[in-house]
Amino acid sequence: MSIDWTKVVTPADKFEQARERKYNEISQAYKEHVAGSVMTSLGFPMQLDMKDNIMVEGAIKIAQASGATTIYLTDAEDVTHYDIPLADAQTVLLEMSTAFAQAHAKKQALRAEIAQATTQAELNAITW
Repeated sequence: MSIDWTKVVTPADKFEQARERKYNEISQAYKEHVAGSVMTSLGFPMQLDMKDNIMVEGAIKIAQASGATTIYLTDAEDVTHYDIPLADAQTVLLEMSTAFAQAHAKKQALRAEIAQATTQAELNAITW
């Protein structure tokens, strides 16, 4: 009986598979995190994902272009808050954007750690 060497999985192959699983784990954790919300300093629990950031930014731009001084915000709990001054809306947007950027930076830092890991123990230590 001969051995088919093309199907032999080396320890290095197993480690690369573990590395790939860790990348996927971190990507999934990131997606779940940004699907959540952030509590802003003004007391609004706001959505975290980029789509919601863009929507709030657009509402601010429309208000500015039309001369409006207030807008409404719909928070992560689907509660609408009316007559929010533009300055407050800009604060909320900044905090939403900052939270999103921090999550993205964390994901990238963890991906860099995964790339640099040389042992299974190092990979196992990397968590969201």
